[in-house]
Parts: sequence; C-alpha cells; structure tokens
Amino acid sequence: MMSQLRGRPEQQAIPIASFPVNNAHATIILSILAATLEDTTMTYTFTGAPETFVVPAGVTSLRVQAYGAAGASSSTSSGGLGGYIDTTIPVTPNQNLIANVGGAGGTYTAGYNGGGIGYCVDMTMPLGAGGGGGSTDLTDIAGNLLVTAGGGGGGAYDGSTTGMNGGGGGGVTGGAGGANPMWSGSYGGGGGSQISGGVGGYISSYYNPGQSGSYRSGGNAGAVTCGAGGGGGYYGGGGGSWTGGGGGSSYSIGVIENNVQSASLGNGYLQISYTMKTDAPTSVPTTAPTRAPTMRERAGDRGTYY
Repeated sequence: MMSQLRGRPEQQAIPIASFPVNNAHATIILSILAATLEDTTMTYTFTGAPETFVVPAGVTSLRVQAYGAAGASSSTSSGGLGGYIDTTIPVTPNQNLIANVGGAGGTYTAGYNGGGIGYCVDMTMPLGAGGGGGSTDLTDIAGNLLVTAGGGGGGAYDGSTTGMNGGGGGGVTGGAGGANPMWSGSYGGGGGSQISGGVGGYISSYYNPGQSGSYRSGGNAGAVTCGAGGGGGYYGGGGGSWTGGGGGSSYSIGVIENNVQSASLGNGYLQISYTMKTDAPTSVPTTAPTRAPTMRERAGDRGTYY
C-alpha cells in the first residue's frame, strides 16, 4: 500500500527590495514575496508487488531510505535482520521508477524480492529452517538497480542444536550465517558482497551444500538438509546446509550517508523524499501615475487665475 505524506512546508526568507518612485507627492515601495520550499515524502510498505513512482517535474535528486526484510527464525536459531541504507541519488524529471519492498522470510518459504528458500527433511515440522528475507529496492523502468537494502538470512534447524543463526542483511558485505556447532569444519552461508553472491553453507561431504547467492537473489538451502535460505540484496547471501543462511549486501548508485547491517525486523520499508521549490514572483518597479498640474502651478503661483 502506498501513501503520500506531505512534510510541513518550509519558508525561506528573501530580503525585501524597495524601489522608490519619485514625483512631487509619492514614493511607491514594492516587495518580493518569499519563495517556498516544500518537502514531500512518499512511503512504501510491503505489498508483495512492484509499485511505480514518477519523478516530479523540476526534481533532479531523491533521498532514498530503504530497509531490507528479515530472514525467518527456526525453533532454535534466529533469522538475520534486514539492512538499512540512506542515500541520495540523481534522477531525471518525469522519470518512471519501480519500488519493490522486501517481504520477510517464512518457515521454508522465501521472502518476496530475492530471499532464498529454507528446507528440511521433514517439511511438516513447525518452525523448521527459515527462508531468507527479500531486499527492498528501487530500479528504473528498464530494471537497472538504483538502490537496494539487503535482506537477512534464515535460521537453520538441527534438533536441539542452537546458534545456526541467519547472517544480517545490509552493509557493503552481508553477514555470514552461523555454523553448526555439532559438526567440525561446518560453516554457514556467506554474505553477499559488491561483486558476488555469498558461498553456500557446508556441513560435511555427506550432505548437499547450500546454494550460493547471486545477483539480487539469496541462495536456497541444500536439498535434503535443514538448512536456511540466504537473504536477497545487491548480491544475495548463500543458503545453508544444516547451517544458517547469509545476508544480502546493500548498494546505491548515489552518495551513501548510512549503510547499516542488521537494522530491520519483519518486512522491509521504503521512503523517497524530495524538495520542490516554488519560485518567488518577479516584481518590477512601476512609475506612479503623474497628475496634471493645477492652474496655480501653471501660472507660477503669480496670483492670476483663469
């Protein structure tokens, strides 16, 4: 669901300009009215579908604040939180953009917009391995990525064993999923980076490894394991193999103010802000109408009047 929240208009003072118009009896003062700067914020919450944003006329930059979605927890291990990015990007007036808000992972299910699938040998088990959270992103109409906040990896399941948590989404590189403490040499799905997806998790040569993450997608859990899914992102986190899923990375084409890992619970969230300036009307000094001279003035005040 998309809603529009208008910020309180801010007024910027402009110095008053005075234009004297000289004649015998008048001086006219003209003022320039103050210009107004109006801040507008568009807020997008999770819907499970893309939504369109059209850049207003006269706007050439946008502030984008995006939160990725969290991975799902199992009964013994926690899902990773989604990332947060605050960035300003260049845009073109009247440009069409597409917003996708990531969905949180579920038990065995992938979060919307790039989360990886969790798996378990007994898929009827409640609170088994968690799916990865989806990323929250903004693209142009051609699908080119402008901004994304990474989703968190899911938590794995292996009986009463704990600690196979999902890696946090976001940051330059997403967090790695937790290893299985019962298996020496195991490791969770790796976090996605700026150049590649996270490597799939591993427990032993007897079991299938997790699937590696890829561009904008988290990896799925290894088949016939209770591994977790990786989080979506610029590059997604790797899926687990009886281990936690990795978190996806965040990215922007613009200037990044903050890029935080593990910042968001549940579904993702997106805000787009911009400032529109209403120019002051141009005021031009005008000459006051001049009255006709009186008979006294025409006669030079010599005392003779007709």
